[in-house]
Amino acid sequence: MAPYIYGQKHGIHIIDIVQTLQCLGEACAFLRQPRSKSILFVGTKHSASSLVELAAGACYNAHFVNYRWLGGFLTNWATIRGCLSRLANLDPSQAASKKERLQAEKQQARLEKFFRGVVDMSERPDIVVIVGQQEEMNAVKECVKLSIP
Repeated sequence: MAPYIYGQKHGIHIIDIVQTLQCLGEACAFLRQPRSKSILFVGTKHSASSLVELAAGACYNAHFVNYRWLGGFLTNWATIRGCLSRLANLDPSQAASKKERLQAEKQQARLEKFFRGVVDMSERPDIVVIVGQQEEMNAVKECVKLSIP
């Protein structure tokens, strides 16, 4: 990102708005290509998590991860898909005892915390939009490994 940084003040990077505008235009043109794509928005910084959820909600066929990026989310897709199906099939009201119901509720809350934005995602996304590259280097590495733009 160094070529796009205009300066730094009090530890905050100031970006070059002209270059940013040009690159945003290129990104929008790429996303508007007439292919049916699924998009995954990733941003786990506290300040970006609500915006990531809003952006995914405004898009068709978009999902989001805004709590924590789990290692292997894309590269170990079979395991993640198993967790998603377990979340879909988990029903605490079907438990036989109070202890089993409480354990099922706890497990359901934990799975929903991590997978709330990707519950209905059936396959790997075609495009991943990452907010906060430094914090999401594991997501970047997985996308590079799988050649996901």
